[in-house]
Formats: sequence, structure tokens, C-alpha cells
Amino acid sequence: MAYRIRGTYLENCSCDFACPCGASNLVAPATYDRGRLLLAFHVGDGDVDGVDVGGKSVAVFADTPKQMTDGGWRVGVFVDADASEEQRGQAALRVLG
Repeated sequence: MAYRIRGTYLENCSCDFACPCGASNLVAPATYDRGRLLLAFHVGDGDVDGVDVGGKSVAVFADTPKQMTDGGWRVGVFVDADASEEQRGQAALRVLG
């Protein structure tokens, strides 16, 4: 998959302090029994496999076990309502892939 993306990224989680999971490459556990997080991207300009995704936003909401590497994540992906089917597919692939 070839891609080039420039934009803004926002990350937030339910831990007491900066996300220990992300900061430790998923080695450290979350603060509480479950990790609840939001990863949001606004693509200023870019493309994924030749599909223009500029001006679109995508957000991932996740509920994870305390130790993220245990698996069993529940994930929702939200993509701009005005994105084409092709853009939606590429945005979801890039975020989840």
C-alpha cells in the first residue's frame, strides 16, 4: 500500500497520565481495567494508493483490555460523511492496516 498523508493527528485515552501503552510500544498496561481511546486524523492533503483523501477526517474509537497486546479490542471507525466509497475504503485500510 502506497500512501502520502499530511495533516493533523489527535490522540486521547482514559489513562491518568500520558498513555503508557503508546509511550511504551504497548508493553506497559493502561491505568484502569479497560483502555478507552480516540485516535483522530484530519488529512490536509494526501492519497492512498492513488485515491485522493485530502480534506477528509477519520476517527477510531477503541475499547481495549488493560494490556493492549492481549487482543480482544472493540473498535469503531468513523469517516467523513461526504467521503466517497473509495475514500472510505482507503481511509479505513490506512488507519486499521
